[in-house]
Amino acid sequence: MDEVLAVVSVIGAIVSVISTWWTLFWMWLPIWLALLLRQAAHAARLAVHAGGEAKLTEALESVGLYFKISGVLALISLVLTIIGLFAALPVMLQA
Repeated sequence: MDEVLAVVSVIGAIVSVISTWWTLFWMWLPIWLALLLRQAAHAARLAVHAGGEAKLTEALESVGLYFKISGVLALISLVLTIIGLFAALPVMLQA
């Protein structure tokens, strides 16, 4: 009985570590996106005050990267939602 409890505890620990890493992966994305927007705002502010075309280009590139990453995340979320719906469909039909 002790061996079974030990195996279950190890499996639980592995699942906990995997879920923690998955959470950390998704956690840094909003922080990175916020930093991209902050960088774009700063570059745009400098472009307005100094009239530099290079800073305006830098600001637009940061905003473009923000929207590209947001779009990819939206597509990933949509695909995972559809997969989840199809995975739950047999269970829903049995009920």
